[in-house]
Amino acid sequence: MPTLQTLDYAAIFVYMFIVAGVGLALGFFVKNVGDYFKGGGTIPWYVGGISNFMTLFSTFVFVAYAGIAYEHGLVALVV
Repeated sequence: MPTLQTLDYAAIFVYMFIVAGVGLALGFFVKNVGDYFKGGGTIPWYVGGISNFMTLFSTFVFVAYAGIAYEHGLVALVV
């Protein structure tokens, strides 16, 4: 099994640093839990609905549909 090289570790470190920096920079805009979960009440209903709907397409759904297709064939397209 191949091991990670120095460049791989550097890429991981840079990525984690960027993600942490963006999180810290944008975290100052969050004043309470409502800001975090509801966008401060400024998100339109259709954006919240689209976000909720797209949550259904998580990794679990893709894995489940692949398993159904493997076991039952094209019936997975109907499900």
